[in-house]
Amino acid sequence: MARMSRETNEEIAGWHHIHGLAAGKRSDMPLLEEGATEKLIELLEHFSSIYYGKVAAFSIQGSEYDLVLYFPKERERVSRQELRRRALLMYPEDYRRKWIAGWKEEDWDHYRRRLFRFSEFMRNLHAAYARWYNWVFDRRGRFWAGRFKSAVLENRRVALDCMLYIEAAPLRLGLAGAPEDWPGNSISRRIAGRDGWLEALSKFLKTPTEEEALEEYRRRLAWRSGISPEAIPEEIREEEIKRGYEEPGMNLQTQRFWTDGVAIGSERFIQKKVDALKIEGAYRKRKKAISQLGGIHYTVRPERRPNRREPEDG
Repeated sequence: MARMSRETNEEIAGWHHIHGLAAGKRSDMPLLEEGATEKLIELLEHFSSIYYGKVAAFSIQGSEYDLVLYFPKERERVSRQELRRRALLMYPEDYRRKWIAGWKEEDWDHYRRRLFRFSEFMRNLHAAYARWYNWVFDRRGRFWAGRFKSAVLENRRVALDCMLYIEAAPLRLGLAGAPEDWPGNSISRRIAGRDGWLEALSKFLKTPTEEEALEEYRRRLAWRSGISPEAIPEEIREEEIKRGYEEPGMNLQTQRFWTDGVAIGSERFIQKKVDALKIEGAYRKRKKAISQLGGIHYTVRPERRPNRREPEDG
């Protein structure tokens, strides 16, 4: 399968769905080892304080995880004081401080650009977690099963749908009876008041306060997870039906397009994405937007290409 170049997909500013998988069998459940889930959340929070990205939701299951992540466009001007503060968070060791003190102008400019690249965020996250896991559990070898998958999400509305889908993952896997009961879900963090580093839900929902946004988010999550639908306020039910989620529990069904797609959004957005990728040479064959969930979303997948052997010399 042809992979999109980093410049055409992974470095696009905006919303992204990230899916990561641990190496080995899915039944191994390495992320459920003692302290393993908490450590991954800790590192997510840590690198969110360094990079300019913002995590909106996450769900960490036994052998995989999902993130909804936002990265802004690169800023040309960031104060040296701010860059230094973030550099010292990334490199707190004394010998690193001396190294930072010797940075030249080009070093600071390179570091500034790096802070706006979510592939760098993910590289740091994966590397730090693998080192910790191998040390704590006395193991060797790679921890992650290759690179993470990423899909561009058109806007906050699509990002919200993705957030509500990944928070239902523990129910689909039979790990929990409700999304908020799973400690590896961001909703449990929000309910516990440990969500200061997460993107505010009020930016996704039309509510005046974050408390009201959390309550509405939980109700929408319950509807799409099929939990006591009769208790959902009529206004929320009507809005969910209008959005296309006509039946409760639709997110209990696996929706592979969230992880298999290159981009997710409206038909117009996806077709523009396809046209741009054709120009860049990522697609050679004709591609059309693929309808998902009866037209709630549209997606496009990477183009499959046969592997051709290079001719041998002579």
